[in-house]
Amino acid sequence: MPYRILTVLDNTDTARLMHELLTGKAAEFGLDLQTVTLDRGGKAGLSDEPPIAEFAGRPGQLISEMPGTDILLVHLGPVSQAMLANAPDLKLIGVGRSGPVNIDVAAATERGIPVVFAPGRNADAVADFTFALLLAVGRRLVPGAKLVRNGAWYDNTYQKTRLLGPELGGRTLGVIGAGDIGRRVIRRATGFDMRILAHDPYLPAEVIAASGATPVSLEELLAQSDYLTLHARPNPDGSPLLGKAEFEKIKPGAILVNTARGALLDEDALAEALASGRLGGAGLDVLQEEPVSPDNPILKLPNVLVTPHIAGYSSDMGRRAAEMIVEDVLRFVKGQEPLRRVKVEIQA
Repeated sequence: MPYRILTVLDNTDTARLMHELLTGKAAEFGLDLQTVTLDRGGKAGLSDEPPIAEFAGRPGQLISEMPGTDILLVHLGPVSQAMLANAPDLKLIGVGRSGPVNIDVAAATERGIPVVFAPGRNADAVADFTFALLLAVGRRLVPGAKLVRNGAWYDNTYQKTRLLGPELGGRTLGVIGAGDIGRRVIRRATGFDMRILAHDPYLPAEVIAASGATPVSLEELLAQSDYLTLHARPNPDGSPLLGKAEFEKIKPGAILVNTARGALLDEDALAEALASGRLGGAGLDVLQEEPVSPDNPILKLPNVLVTPHIAGYSSDMGRRAAEMIVEDVLRFVKGQEPLRRVKVEIQA
């Protein structure tokens, strides 16, 4: 019997490419390829229904698709406990993300269903975008471009002064979170001749040092950094990593970049720090509420650049993630151990 593989299409390249790449292998491996298009119900953002999070669509839509499916492939689509309970034939789940937060991995593991994912799929994309924001905010690129479009030029001394920003060389970069993305940011920062500090309570100091950064406490990092960039996961209790108390410790005039999660920042405290000049500027690719409300006071501040959660979405990322998943699907079909299996401990 051929493996029946169901790909949940969600209008992203990753999901589409997983299906397309498998299509070229269907005859060779005896694959029965099926697709279902996710109904997002007109909602632009992602949903949370613990224990799964950041998913598009509704788990209920997919429950009826589960019987007879051997391998389920998703990108943004959810995989809930209810779906798994209606999937007696399911043998493998593939998710084209670096963090399988939209999958109930514990429930899958309890049923003996391995989950494969795409670690590092967008790490380079996020690291690149981080430096795009550092430079754009620090060197006032957007205000400068707007002046030119409005017919101005640099010969106005007042306007020129407003557009001046510091060079990166010799400045201190503080990296909060030295995982895969954080370490790639550190690597790029060395090319800009920056002094690099890093804080990550989950990594040994020697690992941080080996990446090219000096390990420090959060307080030291805040006090010394000219630029700060966040690459951490949110606190388990939902509290912000940086709130009013932390912003009061930040080096005056520092530039902050967040390409990780909106929940890392207390946005009221952030707006206050930006309005007062305590923070010199911020580049934000993520916010607490997405899509962002046009009434969000952050959008009214002149020293803030907000982008629509696109740091990880380069033109290369979708294919890279799809290739990772397809490689592991074919290994599984051939009876080999997948290379990128999510590991989770089930408590007795």
